[in-house]
Amino acid sequence: MKENQHSIDRQLYILSFSKIFKDLATGMLLFFIPLYAARLDAGIIAEMPAVLKAGIATAAFGIANSLSQPLMGRLSDRLNRRKDFLVVGYVIYTLLCLSYPYTSSLESLTVLRVIQGIAIGATVPAIVAMVTHLSTSSMRGRAIGIYSSLRGFAFGIGFIIAGGILAGYVSFGTPFHICAILILASGFLIMKGIRTETCQEGAL
Repeated sequence: MKENQHSIDRQLYILSFSKIFKDLATGMLLFFIPLYAARLDAGIIAEMPAVLKAGIATAAFGIANSLSQPLMGRLSDRLNRRKDFLVVGYVIYTLLCLSYPYTSSLESLTVLRVIQGIAIGATVPAIVAMVTHLSTSSMRGRAIGIYSSLRGFAFGIGFIIAGGILAGYVSFGTPFHICAILILASGFLIMKGIRTETCQEGAL
């Protein structure tokens, strides 16, 4: 157990801070993906309404993310390698952000969104478990509060940056590249700042 039961592990602050970059990117993507999807051709249904294209691209990510989390959470428990799940998920997320500007159809974008949803689905149970392992029972509520507050703040700021600063001034490729850089920053902080053994069962 930790020597000080009433302190928060420094690694938890690093983990929470790393999420700022990832959730900034997530907020920006939530704004730009529907706009980007509305511009793409849809081969399945001719003359598909733009709002339907936007809805499909948005829903594909959410459904894939939700369905994959229980399976990925069980797998991360079995392998006991939660940090690896987080890093790999972010790497895939980054590669897909870089791929978005090269999609030419709604179908291809939807496939990428499904894969991205699964990738993030792998990170959510892992990071929640890591927050639990990096906090003591007496400080767990405070630790989760810090993590959740930073996450929500970053998500909102990302949406504001996308809508208030970038929209209308840059091409679609630029926000996707910015998102990729932000997510890479999250992965780098986790790789360098979080010790693998502290995120495993029986570590505390």
